[in-house]
Amino acid sequence: MLLVIFILMIMAQLGYASKNSCARFGPSPAAAIPTDVGGSVRETRSWWPIGTVCDWERIDGAGSVRSQVGNDALTAATYGIAAWGC
Repeated sequence: MLLVIFILMIMAQLGYASKNSCARFGPSPAAAIPTDVGGSVRETRSWWPIGTVCDWERIDGAGSVRSQVGNDALTAATYGIAAWGC
């Protein structure tokens, strides 16, 4: 039963992350070029916290700025349920 809850929590968090893309919802760091004025953003998924990692093009052109969308407490609860259920 706990394994089922763990899988559902992972799926829900990754589903939420995929629906809330970096370009639409941010957060856009202060040092980044916003996408609505020509900036670019690369979006990937992360396992801690479970969610989205956004690599934004920097204003000064020196690489990228990283931001994450995810919830540490919910991620800890998800992995805690998995550990408890194993």
